Amino acid sequence: MAEDDSRESAAENEARQRRSVMMMVGKYSGLAMVLPAAVFVGYFIGNFLDTYFGTGFLKMTLLLVGVAAGLLEVIRQLQKET
Repeated sequence: MAEDDSRESAAENEARQRRSVMMMVGKYSGLAMVLPAAVFVGYFIGNFLDTYFGTGFLKMTLLLVGVAAGLLEVIRQLQKET
């Protein structure tokens, strides 16, 4: 009887660890997409505004804003974890 309980408990612990690892993988893979997405959005908006207004500096400016915003969000998410 005690052996059955310890086997079930070990199986439950193993299942819990697998779920925990999969949750971490999902969280960090989503985090890996934040920075490229922010950079792309900044570049896209800057390029659109450059063509609309006929300027040439907004693309690079908003690209850098996107990089900064992406890095800031990654840092915020990592600080939540600790």
